[in-house]
Amino acid sequence: MRVYRDRYEAGKVLAELLKERGITGDIVVAIPRGGVAVAYPIAVSFGLPLRTVGVKKLAPFYSPESGFGAIAVDGSFVVDEGYMNLMGVDYDDLEEIKRVALREAKEKHVRFRGISPEEVAGKRVIVVDDGIATGFTVIAAAEYLRNAGADRLILAVPVASDSAYVNVGRYYDEVVIPQVVETPFFAVGAFYEDFHQLSDVEVEEVLSRVPG
Repeated sequence: MRVYRDRYEAGKVLAELLKERGITGDIVVAIPRGGVAVAYPIAVSFGLPLRTVGVKKLAPFYSPESGFGAIAVDGSFVVDEGYMNLMGVDYDDLEEIKRVALREAKEKHVRFRGISPEEVAGKRVIVVDDGIATGFTVIAAAEYLRNAGADRLILAVPVASDSAYVNVGRYYDEVVIPQVVETPFFAVGAFYEDFHQLSDVEVEEVLSRVPG
């Protein structure tokens, strides 16, 4: 098991792995907040623009960390109905959860240099997050980017659970994940020495370092 010093080191590892595999793109799109720090070294290494996509986990209001899906800024969403039912969420609850989450996704998209459909159309897009436990957020992001006309989607993530790895492969043309972990108890933060929650200010500062 590899433990990254921080998200920036993880991004450097991904950048080298993408180069080794001869994979490149036209633009880098991060999942905010943590994905922005991972995406930054990739964007710099390839000389590409860095944007984000507003996505938000779908979770019961009583347990916001227990996600059963995700929604993107254009309303594209993914739901695991099995998880949803186990959490006691009915379809009326789902609509209210989606409404609140969509508002938050739109707010993120505006604040963190969210990518426009015009920037996506016909492009090879490298999507980056700091790790995936379920894959819901990167799947919702893929749906948004496909709807916007992306030509090719490449997912680059430092670590993922084995179940997430299987799930995301159906939505991306290429998947680059150096660590795929077989465990029923997966926590992204366990693979970082420094996994602090990025503030809005830190995210904005990182994005400001990349021209364009």
